[in-house]
Amino acid sequence: MADQNKVKELFHSTGELLYRLELKCGLPHGLEETWAQPGILTQRAHFHEGQLHGSYESWWSNGKPKERGAYASGRKVGVYFWYDTSGNVLSQHDFGVA
Repeated sequence: MADQNKVKELFHSTGELLYRLELKCGLPHGLEETWAQPGILTQRAHFHEGQLHGSYESWWSNGKPKERGAYASGRKVGVYFWYDTSGNVLSQHDFGVA
């Protein structure tokens, strides 16, 4: 059977990309990206067989970091950071290893 790899994309009325998700057999598998408005990336995540797995980053609409960390099989792992709208670390937590 074929891998059935697909990409789901949503576009703004101007034609600019707002959302992109790679799928394998209907499940998120690969990169997911979200833009708040054309040209302003607000989230980048990686999936493996439907679960968050790998690096995760999100940004405020001003481009400053909002969250940064990693996942393994859908759970936060390692040191995870949260930031204020100016990009200063608000808090961090070590979730340990998977």
